[in-house]
Amino acid sequence: FETLTHASCEAQRRQAQVWWCAIYHERFGRCCPRCQFERLAGAAGARSLTQTVQRCSEAAAAGLTAIDRKPWKERYVEQERLNTLSKSVRISPGTPGDAAYSVSGKKVTYTLSNSSDWFFDP
Repeated sequence: FETLTHASCEAQRRQAQVWWCAIYHERFGRCCPRCQFERLAGAAGARSLTQTVQRCSEAAAAGLTAIDRKPWKERYVEQERLNTLSKSVRISPGTPGDAAYSVSGKKVTYTLSNSSDWFFDP
């Protein structure tokens, strides 16, 4: 069992940047202006992702720009943090008729949070 564990850890160590690159593109789309990733469905989407990961991984390995020198995991965490911040902005109704009210008659205010899309009803 130790050999299997060691082998899987070694594979993870070797492929971590490629995996994070693939996850980044799958979650957020293009990574930079020169990225040619296009989200497609089915087998064409899998081929597109594979080709994009190869091109972007090679560009990152060259380290020509500051973003290229940043590990994919750091890029992913940074982008996820930006997405979370943008979702946590308080949403206010546009017009007086757009408000929602709870059973108790109080106006419902809500913010989207990291853990769920539920709102608090006091």
